[in-house]
Amino acid sequence: MAVRHAMVFARELGLHSVEVERDNVEVVTALTSNETCLTSLGLIIEDILFDANHFFDLVSFCHNRCEGNAVAHGLARGSSKGTGWIVA
Repeated sequence: MAVRHAMVFARELGLHSVEVERDNVEVVTALTSNETCLTSLGLIIEDILFDANHFFDLVSFCHNRCEGNAVAHGLARGSSKGTGWIVA
């Protein structure tokens, strides 16, 4: 899952505050809900939240519509061309 990889990458960079934007409202809802996620992604969600609570001072999860992902898509295109960028 991209959020999990992004959290690991942020931790490797030594970041203490991160904002994670996703265009999948179900994932964002699972990450921001106080209820246990009973879907097949439940364990990954728990792992992400564990990292958020133990390795970061501030983590924000928010929904961003696909149209608002122009920067991420641009970075991903650059990454696929071997520019050395990493996108999660």
